[in-house]
Amino acid sequence: MDSIRGLGRGATTGLWLVALIPAMGLIAAAVLDRGPTGDVRASAFPMALAVWDPFVWDCLWNSVAVASIVAMGSLVVGIGLARIVARWRFWGRTPLAALTFAPLVVPPVFGAIGLRGLLGPPEAWPRVAVGTWISPGDWGGWLGWIWLGLASGVPLVAMATAHALAQIGPACEDSARLAGASRRQVWRRLIRPLVRPGAARAAAGVFAWTLLEPGAPLVLGLRRTLSFQVVEAALGPDPFPRAAVLTLAGLAVATLGRLALRSWGGLPAPPSTIALVARGDRASARRASGFVLVLVTWGALAWLPILGLVQATVAGGLVPPRSGTHPASLGVARLLNDPESRRLAANSLALGATVAAIGLLLSWTFAGSEPRRPGWAGAPTSWIEAIPPLAWGVGALTLPSLASLGADLIGASGGHGAIARALGHLAKALDPDRTPGVLLVLAVVASRLPTLARVAMRGRDASHPAPRDAALRLGANPRQARRMASGGALGASAGALWLTVALAVTSLAPALLLSPTLETRTVAPGALMLADEPGGGIAPAAALALAATAVNLIALAAAARGRSRPMGAWFRG
Repeated sequence: MDSIRGLGRGATTGLWLVALIPAMGLIAAAVLDRGPTGDVRASAFPMALAVWDPFVWDCLWNSVAVASIVAMGSLVVGIGLARIVARWRFWGRTPLAALTFAPLVVPPVFGAIGLRGLLGPPEAWPRVAVGTWISPGDWGGWLGWIWLGLASGVPLVAMATAHALAQIGPACEDSARLAGASRRQVWRRLIRPLVRPGAARAAAGVFAWTLLEPGAPLVLGLRRTLSFQVVEAALGPDPFPRAAVLTLAGLAVATLGRLALRSWGGLPAPPSTIALVARGDRASARRASGFVLVLVTWGALAWLPILGLVQATVAGGLVPPRSGTHPASLGVARLLNDPESRRLAANSLALGATVAAIGLLLSWTFAGSEPRRPGWAGAPTSWIEAIPPLAWGVGALTLPSLASLGADLIGASGGHGAIARALGHLAKALDPDRTPGVLLVLAVVASRLPTLARVAMRGRDASHPAPRDAALRLGANPRQARRMASGGALGASAGALWLTVALAVTSLAPALLLSPTLETRTVAPGALMLADEPGGGIAPAAALALAATAVNLIALAAAARGRSRPMGAWFRG
């Protein structure tokens, strides 16, 4: 038993160490390059060139401005919506809350395609193909990016705030009210200090992900942004060290913003061991009408890009409509019969199966063992999840280049020829053009590893003593008993694992950088490239994005089904 437990811990530790390789590759690729004669050298010139480049500063300033607006807007609106949903009871609260939180699983690239289909013909927007990127001359693209950032950032902050509000028992508030405090004073002095840490941490994540989110800038043609320049450099003929330097600059700014917001939020309160019931006061008819109006208005704004996908799919003119045939059915038929769409779906399913297998490995490892130091298990998660997926993609892309540089450096020194040949073979094996999928799986798993580990640890922590003791009495060993009590054969919630895999598969980064050919693309890069095709390419892109969004929403419903109630009870507040 000890040997099995040690093997599981060793596999988990090795997985975390593998996740560190792309992060370390960014630092090495930023200082290593080839000289004029082809020799490998360490140089700070690329960093100095980026520091003194006014165009880089302009792009960085634009990205920081948009990310700050999105983070602050998500913080204010998210806390307000959470207060409505978690602190009041009124007719229709639960379905409206679901309508508010669901846009969290919609990738920004799909929302941007929906905006293009909703606000004008494809000719009114700049092309997104490599080498033909231009910037729009008005504020439409910037406002669209902020719109999409808020649509996905507000639900994240609202969910974190609602979770914190659910941990505050009614006794605390009742005691303050009996002492003479008003409702406003109770919020400012009692509730807000307990809510602020979780909301600030969620807003810090929104800031970092928006800063290096490539989907909306690419679709909307925002060339003067940091993520646009990172993608352009990474997909160019000589990506490094410029792509690594720009990515490190973005990570440095994201880290500073994250530290500032977390410092403002303070340390979160320790979780309560007592099951508390969230306070929900019955709202008056006038107040409830105002709450419903606010939630419906926000839901309409957040879901408008998705309605743009529906409109572009239905009225995109994929083929001339026949008599008695609706354009929507034609769009679905082409999506199902198109070989390219089937190839994109197959690649996405293969990637999802790999991520799911790794998630199950983590679940089995955590479910079958108790951590000796619980704080160490979650320590890597806090900083790994702060790295956006685009940075993981660039970091993984550096590995073939670094292996080639290492082979040349060792070969030039005249020694260790076997190591040089091994590095040369490794560089060829990691090349996305020669062996597609290896780096993509590495980057996707690294970017989703904190979520997978959190799902597995929560499955282990959800273990109840009664089922575990019953399993022991029936003859199960301690490892089997812990697995049965924490999540059955999976060791974790199947719905939560499915949602994590769906979000990983439909994410634009890092797949955009690590699937360069048509045969290796997944759904999100495929939809991005289809949107740029002339002659109505926005329609099949919208249909593909709509299908992927539907998969994410189904996965979200499956992950939340444990909290659902009968439909009739939804409208009782």
